[in-house]
Amino acid sequence: MYRYCYLLILFPILLLGCHSTNEADGILEKAIAQHGGSAYDDLHVSFQFREISYGLKRSGGQFVYSRSFEDSLGIQHDDTLSNNGFFHWEDGKAKMLSSELMLAKEEALNSVMYFALLPQPLADEAVIAEYLGVTQLEGQQYHKVSVTFDEKGGGTDFQDVFLYWFRTDNHALDFLAYTYEVEEGGARFRKAVNQREVGGIVWNDYINYKAPKENEQFNQVDSLYSAGALDSLSFINLTNMKAYE
Repeated sequence: MYRYCYLLILFPILLLGCHSTNEADGILEKAIAQHGGSAYDDLHVSFQFREISYGLKRSGGQFVYSRSFEDSLGIQHDDTLSNNGFFHWEDGKAKMLSSELMLAKEEALNSVMYFALLPQPLADEAVIAEYLGVTQLEGQQYHKVSVTFDEKGGGTDFQDVFLYWFRTDNHALDFLAYTYEVEEGGARFRKAVNQREVGGIVWNDYINYKAPKENEQFNQVDSLYSAGALDSLSFINLTNMKAYE
């Protein structure tokens, strides 16, 4: 599952999709503020994820996302996604890629940044948010919000569906779930852990669970989680996080 979020910085941080309900708008605004608000506008951090080094810069409407790793043959790979497009280097030399491979690498980099920056990407104009009421998870009350995407501006995966759970007391993002269509499709449920502040932003790691994709079951995935019916698959953690001036 990949989302094209890198154009979000062209819009004000609290601008929400015109398709959203007023109640959902307010919840998303408060969640973004809780996790960093205006700090997203001017941000420079680095981190590691699955042994790959990532960099993230956002300032004055400009952005640079980067990743760097060495493959099994000892070749150094560097990818950069910015307002100017996507570029790939191998051992320091620019490398031309097929359109298919370039898109795959671009989407892989963008996907990591999208999830890392949540809930800020929910300020995108393509977001269609619906308030689903208050529910309870692990003894805590949550606002449950469904998010879909307008085909225009919603990226290559506009058909994906997201669910978010924000605490009713402080609007922190503690749980999310999503469907995806790539590689035969599927669904995931994530529980936020190790919430910490770096560079003025509250970041989450996640325990990743397999979830049912069927609409009725997916919409009740929080109940399935509470019943212990979901199997954990992996741990999504960002390590060695550093903030820069």
